Amino acid sequence: MDTFKGVTLIDEYGQNEHVALCYSINEGYYNFVKGYSFIELIDTGKKCRNNSVFEIVGTGFINDAMPLIRYGTEDYVEIDSEGNIVSIIGRTQDFILNQEKELVPCIVLTREQTLKNVLRSQFFQDQPGKLEYRVVVNNDFNEIDVEAILFDINRAFGGKIVPQVKIVEQIERKKSGKQKRLIQQIDLSQYK
Repeated sequence: MDTFKGVTLIDEYGQNEHVALCYSINEGYYNFVKGYSFIELIDTGKKCRNNSVFEIVGTGFINDAMPLIRYGTEDYVEIDSEGNIVSIIGRTQDFILNQEKELVPCIVLTREQTLKNVLRSQFFQDQPGKLEYRVVVNNDFNEIDVEAILFDINRAFGGKIVPQVKIVEQIERKKSGKQKRLIQQIDLSQYK
């Protein structure tokens, strides 16, 4: 907003299934478009920055041929104590355990050039406080790319995660063929 003074900034959220659409104006609260779908927010019992984390469940109105009814998007929102949606966490049904044994959403915002030489990627955790970022890379991938990834991961988790970048030949997939964003091997049920 500092670069383009006087311009209205609109942040829009939606997904391929077309069961939810919302927007934020000038970094304000998010609002769902009511005529687009019917939205339910299901409390996960989890916290993010002292706010509650809710899953978006939607019934779409625009797909007449095959409507999705009470579709669990596996996308999450962060809601403050006043009931305002302050952040779209996104499709991150996956949580990790940081060094302080806090359960946090696995969200890493990367800078534009960080993943320019990464073809596919996946997070992997099997120990609290440690996070492995597995990458399939092109021939231009080098140590500068590794440093950029590590910087973004450290920034995302406030230095409470020990990150590692591991180059792999392929990324693990589910039986359905879809790629999971995070392979979590810690039983998180004992952490709140």
